[in-house]
Amino acid sequence: MNRPNVIIADPSAYTRRVIRQFLSREEFHFVEAEFGAEVLELARNGKPSLIFLENNMSGPEGQNIYKALKAEDRLSSIPVILLEEQPPKEQKKRPFPDERVDLFGIIAKPIDGNQLRKMTRKALKISPPDDDFEQEDSGELWEADDFSDSEFFRFQEFLMRKVGLFFDIKRKPDLARALNRRMKAL
Repeated sequence: MNRPNVIIADPSAYTRRVIRQFLSREEFHFVEAEFGAEVLELARNGKPSLIFLENNMSGPEGQNIYKALKAEDRLSSIPVILLEEQPPKEQKKRPFPDERVDLFGIIAKPIDGNQLRKMTRKALKISPPDDDFEQEDSGELWEADDFSDSEFFRFQEFLMRKVGLFFDIKRKPDLARALNRRMKAL
């Protein structure tokens, strides 16, 4: 089976990294774009299965990249998930309110990992994985200093997948202490 090609188009390196992290268990081939012109070139030259696109990304002559993608016959069938900053609650912002736009979905920033994974699987027609993360039960508590990098990365992946929280490696000692306290309480 071919790995789906996924374009992540967002000016923010952090957002691109978070999307890759949330989808790290999936077998996708990721290509990143920081500018609108890159998105169009990647979509025209490759065969993307899905595009994550920052809502306000513009390209040459300032055209909206989403509209440019949907205007080209060969690219119009590619599912696009827009990434947008969450608008204030009093404002219900919709992209391009005066036009009916065929759009797969919208994900608000900060990105909810569970929503991202569900929408991605739905767009690519992939069923959810059967194997859930199961923590090995050793029956004993460990000291915070014994929290290895590999254990941290496994737990980081679990948190991203289950609750949509991302902890950077710099937060490893904090997370280790919190886990230890919680295990002792339980």
